[in-house]
Amino acid sequence: VGAVGRWDIRQNTPSVTLNGHTLTKIGSSEFCLVAAQVYGSGHMVTTQGIFRLEGATRLNGDAANTLTVKPGARLDLYSFSSATNASPWTLIFEPLS
Repeated sequence: VGAVGRWDIRQNTPSVTLNGHTLTKIGSSEFCLVAAQVYGSGHMVTTQGIFRLEGATRLNGDAANTLTVKPGARLDLYSFSSATNASPWTLIFEPLS
């Protein structure tokens, strides 16, 4: 996913279902999950710009799920509480080469 400017998934019980797929955030824009539910096994990768988890966003799934932040990208946690998460995720920050 990518956009010009900020793009949110929010309101009316938003959800993202991975089902074994990878959600990849591209471009210099900001992509935000706001009070969203993330379901299923899978991965999220941000290659550029800002990927934000905000508010009551809940990361469901299992310990095999990963959230990867590539060099030059940024993960932003805004009013985000890890206590609201149903399962562990692996957070990977890739080093500059």
